[in-house]
Amino acid sequence: MERSQNQSAEGRVADKPVAQLLVEILRERLSGVLTLKDDPVVRVLHLQAGALRFAVSNVRTELAGRAQVAAGQITQASFDRALALAKEQKLAMHDALVAANVLTPEQLKPALKQQTSEVALGALAMRAGTHQFASRLLEAQGPVPDARVSTVGLVLEWARRSPVDAQTMRAWLDARAQLRVARSSELEKESFALKAIWPGESVTSQLVSGRPLGELVARVQGPELSLLHALASSGLLVLSVSSAKVHPGAPAGSGDEDRHKIFSPQEQETRRMLFGERDRLKHASHYEVLGVAPTATVAEIRAAYLVAVRKFHSDAFSGQELGSARGTITELFQRVNEANQALSSATERAEYDVLLDRKAKGLPTDVALIMQAESLFQKGELLFNAGKFDDAEPVFREAIALNRAEAEFHAYLGMTLFRRRNRAQDALPHLEKARSLDPKLASAQVFLAAIQSAQGDDEGARRILRKLLEQHPDNAMAKAEAARIRTKLAAQQTKKPGFFGSLFKKS
Repeated sequence: MERSQNQSAEGRVADKPVAQLLVEILRERLSGVLTLKDDPVVRVLHLQAGALRFAVSNVRTELAGRAQVAAGQITQASFDRALALAKEQKLAMHDALVAANVLTPEQLKPALKQQTSEVALGALAMRAGTHQFASRLLEAQGPVPDARVSTVGLVLEWARRSPVDAQTMRAWLDARAQLRVARSSELEKESFALKAIWPGESVTSQLVSGRPLGELVARVQGPELSLLHALASSGLLVLSVSSAKVHPGAPAGSGDEDRHKIFSPQEQETRRMLFGERDRLKHASHYEVLGVAPTATVAEIRAAYLVAVRKFHSDAFSGQELGSARGTITELFQRVNEANQALSSATERAEYDVLLDRKAKGLPTDVALIMQAESLFQKGELLFNAGKFDDAEPVFREAIALNRAEAEFHAYLGMTLFRRRNRAQDALPHLEKARSLDPKLASAQVFLAAIQSAQGDDEGARRILRKLLEQHPDNAMAKAEAARIRTKLAAQQTKKPGFFGSLFKKS
């Protein structure tokens, strides 16, 4: 559920870093506009229910299209033409890129995500200036493109780029050496992002709840110091004072708030129930939170939601002294509302079911990483179509590293290897992997036909293409490959000498 309190908050970046701001907004699921200024630089971040939806700035290197210029996908002249149009007609740069026919609407999507990422990373690196957050719902923010990027992923990428010098980071961490650490729920939810952006990191394996931060600092080596600093300074790693003794009989999870309180037997039982529910539902799906089956109807979901609301509404515990468990009531109530919102919308429920299915299969579920992989694939596809196979191969491999579940990625990598080395044995394992993921994948079948034709088995190639075109008569790739083989065979036929030609040749 989106939260908007129609209020503004402002301050200095030096007092509250941008990473901390973004994590707080994510945690509170706020919607609004975060404006960051450090004259003459201005960055504007649009947020929806805590997620970063779109970002724009007046920094030229952060504009949509710059990354495409660097990758050779569009020319500098085309970019400059769009920039001139944007200034002349007072258009947003992304609108100008389409209006000037520099990018198609489909090509614009990864460009917008790249812009949003670069603007946000630039914001995370700010050390001075001011911040102002105006809380407002998405519809009040004007026409905002959907180029959502993971806040957690951005903080991790910011740490990977090491924007803070080691001396400053160590001084910040040493000043908090006595505080104890715990993973935040935001970090737990996006553990895959951590593994993808920081493969092989050893910091999180040491994040034992209650361990002093100073102990971690002593163990961390080299570049991983920036990861620890980013996690701690952003709030993705929760820091707290030393654990206090808990009143006898209090449930696990109680803290300083409960130290001198005495709870009645009924209150102790209520606290145990609340903490138990919190632990039970920590990694539960929306269906499990509401206690319904994945096949539940809308009416069943609604009925279960009303039961859960009555169970975890604060009014159900009025008159009881519950101490720290009051916060758990709020947490559980929010989980119930989130589950109901996701499952009551047909669109959101369908997307959530896909996410659960991917999670069950051990596939990536982080939207930002999936979109990053798609952006890389599109870049690789452009290089492939331009015949730049040496450049395309590492791009396809990087896309697969982020999302190994996309059959198309494996198919294009296989064909790229064949084009580079002309060896079927290099390509076929990747094409077979693609077909195992998606037996009906058209590109894999076309590529397989192309390889068979290159090896002299034109009839086998034509059989593959005929079968594919029977199912998909408008498939452009299959039609083009079939036409190429026909042209090849016709050329071979015309080269064959006739009877008299053979006779004269013999004589």
